[in-house]
Amino acid sequence: MRRKIGLVFQHPERQFFEETVFADISYVLRRITRASEKEIEEKVDQVCGLLGLDIRKIGGRSPLTLLQGIMRKVAIAAVLANDPEVLVLDEPGVGLDPPTLVDIRNTLGRLKNEGKKSLVIVSHDIESFLPLIDEILVLDKGSVAAIGSPPQVCNELGDDERLRPLLPGIALLVRDLQLAGVPLASDDYRVSQMTNRIAHLVGKII
Repeated sequence: MRRKIGLVFQHPERQFFEETVFADISYVLRRITRASEKEIEEKVDQVCGLLGLDIRKIGGRSPLTLLQGIMRKVAIAAVLANDPEVLVLDEPGVGLDPPTLVDIRNTLGRLKNEGKKSLVIVSHDIESFLPLIDEILVLDKGSVAAIGSPPQVCNELGDDERLRPLLPGIALLVRDLQLAGVPLASDDYRVSQMTNRIAHLVGKII
């Protein structure tokens, strides 16, 4: 089970325990597998390339000297090196500025689109990762309040005054506009697309 599931903590700097980036990413490969040095280097190159990390530039540095967004990527790379089937990320967007958050989201999107791994994102700000999400599970005091696609969950809990604040605002907006008769797609939460669609509809009305 430990080999199949990888966990990236909320604060990646608390995951680092090796002196260099390369040593941290390759730790599992060096300690648990029988991979040769060449195979280890190739695997580290592979996961770093997937995440947009230049291992030749940062491999000899301490991971604690990196910018927050790069540290987050190094933490993900260290987990991916073990090739888990499921990647669990605890608040992956916390503490990141908007451009870095978009970069991390795009990186996770590439992992998802490969179709080889399942992503589980635990977050109080799920809206930031909404374009990636197939299903949302909402917990209420330790029990499952709803589970399903974003439109399904918003339809189920959208009128619940207590649980509504837990739902992604953009998905709720789409749901509320649909109920008001605005023809918007239920699965497209890109703000630019919504803005263009609404502007087009308003133009028609005028």
